[in-house]
Amino acid sequence: MNYDVIVIGAGLGGLTAGARLAKGGKKVLVLEQHDRPGGCATTFRRRDFTMEVGLHEMDGLHPRDIKNRIFQDLGITGKVDFLEVPEFYRFLNGRVDIVIPHRAAEAIKVLKERFPAEGKGIDIYFDHVLNARKIATGGGKDCSVGEFLDGIIPDEDLKLVLLGNLGYFHDDPYSLSLFYYLNAQGSYFGGRANYIRGGSRALSEALAGIIAENGGAVLLNSLVTSIDYEGRTPAGVT
Repeated sequence: MNYDVIVIGAGLGGLTAGARLAKGGKKVLVLEQHDRPGGCATTFRRRDFTMEVGLHEMDGLHPRDIKNRIFQDLGITGKVDFLEVPEFYRFLNGRVDIVIPHRAAEAIKVLKERFPAEGKGIDIYFDHVLNARKIATGGGKDCSVGEFLDGIIPDEDLKLVLLGNLGYFHDDPYSLSLFYYLNAQGSYFGGRANYIRGGSRALSEALAGIIAENGGAVLLNSLVTSIDYEGRTPAGVT
C-alpha cells in the first residue's frame, strides 16, 4: 500500500505530526515498535494503580501557549480532559516548608512573606520568568540558571525553593540554559499545570485516533530497520 507520508515512531512528536498531516489531507502511516502508542506518554498497571511512564504533568494550556493552539487545531480539546493541579509544587528541606501556587502574583506574595529580605530578587526572577521571550529576543545574554540566581539572590534556601521543580528540566542548574528554563517555567506560571484524565495514554490514543479518523493508520509492534531510497528521495521503509 502506498502512503504520502511514513512517520517512524509513535511518540508525541510523531503522533502530532501524523495527526496534522492526516487532517491536512495526506495519507499517513505511523510505525511504532512498541505495543502501544505514545513513547514516554504512556501508562502501565501495577495491581490497582496506573503508573505514568514519563509525562505526568503538562504545563501551559493558556491562550498564548503553542500546545493549546495545536490541540484546538487538531480537535484534541474535546477529546482529552485536562485537570488543573491545585498547586505548582511543595518544597521542604528541614528548614523550609512552602507551597508554591501556580499564579505568579500569588507565588510572589507567598515567597515575599517567607523571604522578606529578598523582595528585589524575587521581583527580578518573576520579571524574567514572565517575559522570557522578550528577554531572549531583545539581546539578553544567556547564561546558566545557577549563575542567574547567584546574581540576584543571596539566600541559598530561596534559590533551592525556586529550583524546586528543576528535575522537570535538568539535574544541574549550572549547566541548564537560562533562556530554556525561563520559557518552560513561565509556561507553568502563565498557564498552570494539568494532569490528563486517564493518564498521558489518553492523549496519545486521541492523537492516534485522529490519524485513523482521517484515513491514516498507526501500526504497533512494527520495527523499522532501514529507509529505502530512490536516488536521494526516501521511497519507503523496511
